[in-house]
Amino acid sequence: MKILLANTAGFCFGVKRAVDIVKELLVQGKKVCTLGPLIHNTQVINKLKESGVIIAESIQDIPKGHILVIRSHGVSEKVTDSLEHFGIQYIDATCPFVKRIHKIVKKESNFGKTVLIAGDENHPEVKAILGYCSGKSIVFKDSSELKKIYKSHINSKLSDIILVAQTTFDIKEWIKCVNLTKNLFTNPIIYDTICNTTQLRQEEAEKLSKKSDAMLVIGDNNSSNTNKLYNICQKNCKTVLVGSLKDLKPEDFIDCRCVGITAGASTPGEIIEEVNGAMIKHYESETGSEENFAELFEASLKKSSNGKRVKGTVVSISPNEVCVDVGMKQAGLVPKYEMTNVPNERLEDIVKVGDELDLMIVHINDQEGTVTLSKLKADYDHYWDEVTTAYESRATLKGNVVKILKNGLLVRYKCFTVFVPSSHIGGNKSIPFETYLDKEVEFRIIELNKFKRRIVGSIKEAKNAVKEECIEKFWENIEVGKLYRGVVKSITSYAVFVDLGCVDGIVHISELTWDKKKKPKDVVSFGQEIEVRVKSFDKENGKVSLTYKKQEDSPWELVKRDFKPGTVFESKIVSIVPFGAFATVVPGMDGLIHISQISDHRIDSPGDVLSVGQTVKVKVRELDEVNKRISLTMKDIDSEQD
Repeated sequence: MKILLANTAGFCFGVKRAVDIVKELLVQGKKVCTLGPLIHNTQVINKLKESGVIIAESIQDIPKGHILVIRSHGVSEKVTDSLEHFGIQYIDATCPFVKRIHKIVKKESNFGKTVLIAGDENHPEVKAILGYCSGKSIVFKDSSELKKIYKSHINSKLSDIILVAQTTFDIKEWIKCVNLTKNLFTNPIIYDTICNTTQLRQEEAEKLSKKSDAMLVIGDNNSSNTNKLYNICQKNCKTVLVGSLKDLKPEDFIDCRCVGITAGASTPGEIIEEVNGAMIKHYESETGSEENFAELFEASLKKSSNGKRVKGTVVSISPNEVCVDVGMKQAGLVPKYEMTNVPNERLEDIVKVGDELDLMIVHINDQEGTVTLSKLKADYDHYWDEVTTAYESRATLKGNVVKILKNGLLVRYKCFTVFVPSSHIGGNKSIPFETYLDKEVEFRIIELNKFKRRIVGSIKEAKNAVKEECIEKFWENIEVGKLYRGVVKSITSYAVFVDLGCVDGIVHISELTWDKKKKPKDVVSFGQEIEVRVKSFDKENGKVSLTYKKQEDSPWELVKRDFKPGTVFESKIVSIVPFGAFATVVPGMDGLIHISQISDHRIDSPGDVLSVGQTVKVKVRELDEVNKRISLTMKDIDSEQD
């Protein structure tokens, strides 16, 4: 019989993260509590209970002195507000994909949108999502129920619709719901919120079940995504659901030539390994008796075998191998090529006697009494979980470019080689690939295949993620009056556009200089770094209005500082009116010499004494702070100076 294990079987990123947080707190000696079961897996929950984890049904049930871990399904905003109010210490382990849904429905319902949620209304994830909806929200389980919702609201003309889905919602049913929503409702906004790991797991289960005689689904029957996997598989072949090794029955797979195995997101790796190992052992053996099957189950749990990870203590070091004690009757040997892939590296420079190593069993030779081990394979296995987590969470990683190919780059990340296609390098296409060699780059994993040991990365997506994060942070922190340093991006006759890093702002000509006679190109130049302040902003439309003018440089401020009453100075006449003449005080600010203040004797017209362009000596009589006016005089200047 052929046994095929799905690549995506087992813990998803969100569940693994929540379980790891609880385990780490327990290691630290903390008292831990969860609000409802941490995950939908009875065995895991029972083990956590045995370790002292308490499951509270409500906030009132949380014992004093315990740290609450919010499960990956999340909780409503009302619950977190209550935790803050009562001063309860908590760690939020809500899955990032679920958090995204919270942000979407909160924002859209605040705008008066009606939220349609595809999912199970009794599922804790959906209940939490509903807790972020401030307006009308409706939950439906499938496309047929969506039709009923439309018919029941047809008279009320349900409009301004947004559609989201529970992260573990069935992919095929989701596609039906999306198409139906587009047909029934006017201009709906649709957010694809199904977790990409869920999608991959369901797609793989679909393909695997079509080429198998039977499918074995491992998981708890309380798990939503496990039940969805079961429903998907049973449409294509005989399907059996087991919670653990003890539920497995050999007679379920009699006469099967190929059995596929998958597991829900709440199923621990050790349970999958036990069931998969037992299936392989049983159906590869010559006898299929129930007695032998039970013995093989027991053996699969106890016997060390190829691929198992163990810890070993270094006993001795030679140029070509390291001898370790792994607690077995055989001598543990780690060849140099299984310790390092750097040819000239010396083993004594890597480890020393007494070091404890994470190793993987490669081969057991009972005749020679040796067990061959590998540190590289253990590292690969260990860091593969890290790489998988980074892939599922869309995290950004850093690595060094080690080789240039015709169609892309090879990036070294820990013990892996990541291929970055040319289409995912990004940046200026005129820059030759060779400039990346030996340089550190940031990338995101966009394709992962453990069976083929293939990892594909994208530098472009990492750059876009940084930009998106920058933009989000910018809009979170922006406020009127805030000072920014930016670079002049372009200059027009009416404004200057400034690059603020990830968002562009505009400085209108009226906010560029106090001197109204100057043009934008006379004030700043292309590529110049300038300091600007936020005058106003429109977050929804992504617009930022800036000012380059400094208040302290305004003409009136200069006048107040340098031209106090009594100040005498030379000025040029700029205009003459029937009641007096205006003379320049500072650029952009003129003062009035009233006709009565032009001469000591009476004159009929200011033009009899003064002319435009004439330079005269004047004195500041008065500053009108309210109206920002300057009164000047030409009288009694020489006598005062004498």
